Amino acid sequence: MKNPLKSSDNTKLGLTPNKPLSKRLESRKLNWTLPFRPWSPFGMEDVFAEGVEKVDFGRLRQQKKEVNLAMHRQEVPLVNVFLEGVKSDPEALARTPASSFIDRAQKTILTSAYAFGEIYVSMAKADKEIQRLKRRDELAKSKMAEAQEAIREKNALLVQKEALAKEVEELKRSKAEEVAAARVEASSPSEPQRS
Repeated sequence: MKNPLKSSDNTKLGLTPNKPLSKRLESRKLNWTLPFRPWSPFGMEDVFAEGVEKVDFGRLRQQKKEVNLAMHRQEVPLVNVFLEGVKSDPEALARTPASSFIDRAQKTILTSAYAFGEIYVSMAKADKEIQRLKRRDELAKSKMAEAQEAIREKNALLVQKEALAKEVEELKRSKAEEVAAARVEASSPSEPQRS
């Protein structure tokens, strides 16, 4: 087993046990002449490729606000303004190279606008279908009401027909009784004439 304090291994690690601590620290001093680059988390240096100072965040915020307002008000035509050049091909937008942060931000805004636009277009289609079904339902209800009214009128006419049929039967009976009475009178012997 190797001895961890052997000088050959320690020199590989940058440790020199024969030198005093201050000398060892001096040999390890950092080179402060290197340009300082702030550390950005989660790979954000790719997003801020040109530097944050060149980005017009006010314009980007305004665009995002307009897109959000358009989405909130469901103004699809305003969304289409943000979808200029994108049309209905999000894959083409995804393949578009974004060289600067502004391009990336606009790409993000366009992608989200496209997604929300698609949502609102499908919602508008669904709403249109719902309105069509409502109109169809109202038309069916009105036709049903008309049919029920026609059935009521038909029933009323049937009742009137039955009443008229009863009256006709009554008239026939009374007529038959009158005819029978007239026949009885005609068949009875007439009184003898006096001379």
